[in-house]
Amino acid sequence: MEALIKFVQDEFVAKNKFEDFKAGDTITVYYEIKEGEKTRTQFFRGVVIQRRGAGASE
Repeated sequence: MEALIKFVQDEFVAKNKFEDFKAGDTITVYYEIKEGEKTRTQFFRGVVIQRRGAGASE
């Protein structure tokens, strides 16, 4: 079952390409917020504490 999940993740799940970062790095995340018909971009800046997961869930 594990092999099937890995195959599906590798072949079919779209992966976002991010720059390499690790715990201790400061990052900025941009988030698009829709309020009615208007859209604005909010950004959050913070320090990475921990990375978890593997494959598409990381």
